[in-house]
Amino acid sequence: MVYTATITNQSNFGNSIVDQICDNRYGTISDDGKVSTKCAAGTVCKAQCTGTDTPFPGCTGVGTANAGTSCISSTTCATPLPVGTDNGATNPASCTFTVTQAEAQDITDIVNVSGSGASSGTFGPTSSNSVEVVSGENPSIATITKGFLGTEAACATVRYSVDVHDTSSVDESLTLTALTDNMFADLTRCSNTGCTNTGGLLILGTNCGLDTAVGTLLNATGLNGFTGGAFASIAAGSHYKCAFDGQFCGTLDAGSCIQNTDRVSGSFTGDEGETGISFITVTNNALTVKECFNTPIVTSVP
Repeated sequence: MVYTATITNQSNFGNSIVDQICDNRYGTISDDGKVSTKCAAGTVCKAQCTGTDTPFPGCTGVGTANAGTSCISSTTCATPLPVGTDNGATNPASCTFTVTQAEAQDITDIVNVSGSGASSGTFGPTSSNSVEVVSGENPSIATITKGFLGTEAACATVRYSVDVHDTSSVDESLTLTALTDNMFADLTRCSNTGCTNTGGLLILGTNCGLDTAVGTLLNATGLNGFTGGAFASIAAGSHYKCAFDGQFCGTLDAGSCIQNTDRVSGSFTGDEGETGISFITVTNNALTVKECFNTPIVTSVP
């Protein structure tokens, strides 16, 4: 806040010399020491004191300040200040002082001047008019910054193939009746209605088996003969091939990878109606898929 003090010499003889400028709110504006009484500490200055000489010299404790102290930040009001027309003096004389006014304050400010005539006599303290200054509320501004620290966990959707090969002798056909996975369970259907992705270990699409209401494989391209469809009799030496999209999730290891190990099993009926491991020998394999992730590219947009 910048205040302007305008001082007029109303005498009809010579210059008046302003030796002291005081402010009821901000204390001493300027004082050349020729006036015996110091300016009272301004009420705003007192309110700003938080301790001895803090935040400005002259504070004697919390909420108290010595006479003659000031909390203005700058001023052009230097004393002695001649006011008149002799020796280049101006009438009126004008100067400014800058102060810090707290938000949401209603300040009534008055300046007092004291001094003497150029040849004889003294005057003051002489009060100015009052000026009311109301400060508004500072704008409330907040900044929220989102940053990236690292990838802790991830999910991968993997397309698995299933190849059921009847390796029996030439006259032994097999009818496939079920395909199950020790991690994904029944391979003939999605884990959720509508093949929705709710997170975790899921089948999100399959063309294995009898259930045709499971939707199609995700981005179903390049299946290379894994046509799936209904289970049927597999002649000796022939194959039944299908595929499914399985999602697995996990915490990234030291190499920024996650992995899943699972095994597919099948149920069969022989050409003479036999079932079970006593009559049908099934060999399957465990498969481990490890997915590793590159360093993420992070872009900040204001």
